[in-house]
Amino acid sequence: MPPNRGTDFSTDQRQIRPREEESELSKWLQDAFDATAEVLVFSIPVLAVVFLTSDVELTFVTLAVIGAFSLGVTVQRHRPLGPAWPPMSPRLVLGRLLFYNIVLVAGLGLGGLAFTDPVVGFSWVEQPILGPSLLASLVALVAVAGFPSLVAAVGRRRRR
Repeated sequence: MPPNRGTDFSTDQRQIRPREEESELSKWLQDAFDATAEVLVFSIPVLAVVFLTSDVELTFVTLAVIGAFSLGVTVQRHRPLGPAWPPMSPRLVLGRLLFYNIVLVAGLGLGGLAFTDPVVGFSWVEQPILGPSLLASLVALVAVAGFPSLVAAVGRRRRR
Protein backbone atom coordinates (compact mmCIF):
# COMPACT_ATOMS: atom_id res chain seq x y z
CA MET A 1 0.00 0.00 0.00
CA PRO A 2 1.27 3.51 -0.72
CA PRO A 3 2.39 5.43 2.39
CA ASN A 4 0.14 8.43 1.64
CA ARG A 5 -3.11 6.55 2.27
CA GLY A 6 -3.16 7.28 6.00
CA THR A 7 -2.91 3.70 7.20
CA ASP A 8 0.09 4.04 9.46
CA PHE A 9 -0.25 3.41 13.20
CA SER A 10 -0.08 7.07 14.33
CA THR A 11 -2.93 8.08 12.00
CA ASP A 12 -5.06 5.20 13.21
CA GLN A 13 -4.40 6.15 16.84
CA ARG A 14 -5.49 9.75 16.21
CA GLN A 15 -8.73 8.61 14.63
CA ILE A 16 -9.59 5.93 17.19
CA ARG A 17 -9.06 7.74 20.50
CA PRO A 18 -12.12 9.38 22.03
CA ARG A 19 -12.44 13.14 21.89
CA GLU A 20 -12.23 15.12 25.07
CA GLU A 21 -15.43 16.71 26.34
CA GLU A 22 -15.70 20.45 26.01
CA SER A 23 -15.55 22.39 29.24
CA GLU A 24 -18.49 24.44 30.43
CA LEU A 25 -16.54 27.63 29.74
CA SER A 26 -15.79 26.49 26.21
CA LYS A 27 -19.47 25.82 25.55
CA TRP A 28 -20.43 29.20 27.04
CA LEU A 29 -17.87 31.03 24.87
CA GLN A 30 -19.08 29.22 21.76
CA ASP A 31 -22.68 30.18 22.55
CA ALA A 32 -21.60 33.80 23.20
CA PHE A 33 -19.76 33.96 19.88
CA ASP A 34 -22.68 32.44 17.96
CA ALA A 35 -25.23 34.68 19.68
CA THR A 36 -23.24 37.85 19.04
CA ALA A 37 -22.75 36.95 15.39
CA GLU A 38 -26.46 36.15 15.04
CA VAL A 39 -27.57 39.42 16.61
CA LEU A 40 -25.12 41.54 14.63
CA VAL A 41 -25.83 39.93 11.27
CA PHE A 42 -29.60 40.08 11.60
CA SER A 43 -29.51 43.65 12.93
CA ILE A 44 -27.49 45.11 10.07
CA PRO A 45 -30.37 47.23 8.63
CA VAL A 46 -30.98 49.14 11.88
CA LEU A 47 -27.28 49.30 12.70
CA ALA A 48 -26.54 50.86 9.32
CA VAL A 49 -29.17 53.55 9.83
CA VAL A 50 -28.00 54.28 13.37
CA PHE A 51 -24.34 54.53 12.46
CA LEU A 52 -25.11 56.72 9.45
CA THR A 53 -26.90 59.25 11.67
CA SER A 54 -23.59 60.06 13.40
CA ASP A 55 -25.41 60.68 16.68
CA VAL A 56 -23.06 59.70 19.49
CA GLU A 57 -25.76 59.15 22.12
CA LEU A 58 -27.87 57.01 19.78
CA THR A 59 -24.82 54.96 18.81
CA PHE A 60 -23.92 54.35 22.45
CA VAL A 61 -27.48 53.29 23.32
CA THR A 62 -27.48 50.98 20.28
CA LEU A 63 -24.24 49.36 21.40
CA ALA A 64 -25.68 48.85 24.88
CA VAL A 65 -28.77 47.22 23.38
CA ILE A 66 -26.66 44.97 21.14
CA GLY A 67 -24.62 43.91 24.17
CA ALA A 68 -27.72 43.11 26.22
CA PHE A 69 -29.33 41.38 23.24
CA SER A 70 -26.24 39.21 22.70
CA LEU A 71 -26.01 38.35 26.38
CA GLY A 72 -29.69 37.41 26.46
CA VAL A 73 -29.40 35.18 23.39
CA THR A 74 -26.28 33.58 24.88
CA VAL A 75 -28.14 32.71 28.08
CA GLN A 76 -31.12 31.38 26.15
CA ARG A 77 -28.89 29.25 23.91
CA HIS A 78 -26.78 27.91 26.77
CA ARG A 79 -29.43 27.28 29.43
CA PRO A 80 -32.89 28.26 28.27
CA LEU A 81 -35.14 29.94 30.82
CA GLY A 82 -38.20 28.56 29.04
CA PRO A 83 -38.50 26.83 25.69
CA ALA A 84 -35.24 26.04 23.91
CA TRP A 85 -33.76 28.65 21.59
CA PRO A 86 -35.11 28.00 18.07
CA PRO A 87 -32.61 26.50 15.64
CA MET A 88 -31.70 28.30 12.45
CA SER A 89 -34.01 27.42 9.57
CA PRO A 90 -34.95 29.09 6.30
CA ARG A 91 -38.29 30.23 7.71
CA LEU A 92 -36.75 31.64 10.85
CA VAL A 93 -34.15 33.66 8.96
CA LEU A 94 -36.80 36.13 7.83
CA GLY A 95 -38.47 35.95 11.25
CA ARG A 96 -35.21 36.73 13.02
CA LEU A 97 -34.43 39.55 10.63
CA LEU A 98 -37.79 41.18 11.31
CA PHE A 99 -37.86 40.43 15.03
CA TYR A 100 -34.34 41.63 15.82
CA ASN A 101 -34.77 44.88 13.93
CA ILE A 102 -38.19 45.57 15.44
CA VAL A 103 -36.77 44.96 18.91
CA LEU A 104 -33.87 47.34 18.28
CA VAL A 105 -36.14 50.07 16.94
CA ALA A 106 -38.58 49.58 19.82
CA GLY A 107 -35.81 49.68 22.40
CA LEU A 108 -34.23 52.77 20.91
CA GLY A 109 -37.60 54.47 20.51
CA LEU A 110 -38.79 53.72 24.03
CA GLY A 111 -35.44 54.69 25.50
CA GLY A 112 -35.52 57.99 23.65
CA LEU A 113 -39.16 58.74 24.43
CA ALA A 114 -39.20 57.79 28.08
CA PHE A 115 -36.21 59.89 29.01
CA THR A 116 -37.02 63.13 27.29
CA ASP A 117 -37.29 66.21 29.48
CA PRO A 118 -41.12 66.62 29.52
CA VAL A 119 -41.83 63.01 30.47
CA VAL A 120 -39.57 62.54 33.48
CA GLY A 121 -39.55 66.16 34.60
CA PHE A 122 -35.81 66.70 34.74
CA SER A 123 -32.94 66.84 32.33
CA TRP A 124 -30.48 64.02 31.79
CA VAL A 125 -27.68 66.45 31.08
CA GLU A 126 -25.43 64.82 33.67
CA GLN A 127 -25.92 61.28 32.33
CA PRO A 128 -27.91 61.67 29.10
CA ILE A 129 -27.39 58.10 27.88
CA LEU A 130 -27.65 56.01 31.04
CA GLY A 131 -31.44 55.92 31.33
CA PRO A 132 -32.15 55.27 27.65
CA SER A 133 -29.45 52.58 27.56
CA LEU A 134 -30.90 50.73 30.53
CA LEU A 135 -34.48 50.90 29.28
CA ALA A 136 -33.55 49.88 25.74
CA SER A 137 -31.46 46.98 27.09
CA LEU A 138 -34.39 45.87 29.25
CA VAL A 139 -36.64 45.87 26.18
CA ALA A 140 -34.12 43.65 24.36
CA LEU A 141 -33.86 41.20 27.27
CA VAL A 142 -37.65 40.89 27.58
CA ALA A 143 -37.89 40.31 23.83
CA VAL A 144 -35.21 37.62 23.96
CA ALA A 145 -37.05 35.85 26.77
CA GLY A 146 -40.23 35.85 24.70
CA PHE A 147 -38.77 34.90 21.32
CA PRO A 148 -38.77 31.08 21.77
CA SER A 149 -42.39 31.16 22.95
CA LEU A 150 -43.35 33.37 20.02
CA VAL A 151 -41.72 30.97 17.56
CA ALA A 152 -43.45 28.00 19.21
CA ALA A 153 -46.84 29.76 19.05
CA VAL A 154 -46.41 30.65 15.38
CA GLY A 155 -45.32 27.08 14.64
CA ARG A 156 -48.42 25.66 16.34
CA ARG A 157 -50.64 28.07 14.46
CA ARG A 158 -49.07 27.11 11.11
CA ARG A 159 -49.68 23.40 11.76
CA ARG A 160 -53.43 23.86 12.12
